[in-house]
Amino acid sequence: MFARRYRYRFGDIDHAGIAYYPALLHYCHCAFEDFWADDLGVSYPALMREHNLGFPTVHLEADFLSPIRYGDEPEIRVGVLRVGGSSVDFGFWFSTA
Repeated sequence: MFARRYRYRFGDIDHAGIAYYPALLHYCHCAFEDFWADDLGVSYPALMREHNLGFPTVHLEADFLSPIRYGDEPEIRVGVLRVGGSSVDFGFWFSTA
């Protein structure tokens, strides 16, 4: 399982002082791209350009268990949950501990 920490910055935070949910999805994709480059040795842009392979999102679910606040550096883990004939299910987990 791939893991990386990302610092939440001022632009990632809503008026209530917690992570704006689109920022959470953005960092999921950042971790997804870093997973390809760092663990599998091919950048995601190269995978798309040179191998004509991409993973468009067709379904998304999220459970928010606790807020991420300005300055937090949660660890985002990426894992493969299922490999199908023409699809892959990826899981993303955030932890501030």
